[in-house]
Amino acid sequence: MNEQRPLTPQTKLGWWAVGLMIVAGTIMLLNGPLFMSGLVRLQGIGIPIYLGILGGSALGAALCSILAMTLKHDRAWLLYVPLAPALLIVLFLIGEFGSSLMGFGH
Repeated sequence: MNEQRPLTPQTKLGWWAVGLMIVAGTIMLLNGPLFMSGLVRLQGIGIPIYLGILGGSALGAALCSILAMTLKHDRAWLLYVPLAPALLIVLFLIGEFGSSLMGFGH
């Protein structure tokens, strides 16, 4: 009952979650210095590609994390970290598109 929970994942799927979390975190950290400062300008197709990589890696990390916890019974602490940004992304998508899907949009 008094089992220690490891910090790092014990399965490959858990390490995929950590790797994708690092990719998403790096992209989020580079967002301010590069794009918000005007050093790099995203135009046209660059914006959806950038957001797709960011959102895909964050949601992929959360999915790998959930699968590692449920299917592989990995209980590492680091597997809970990708769930926070993914939850925020899901809440944003529900707020953005939920009202129009429910018939409340214009």
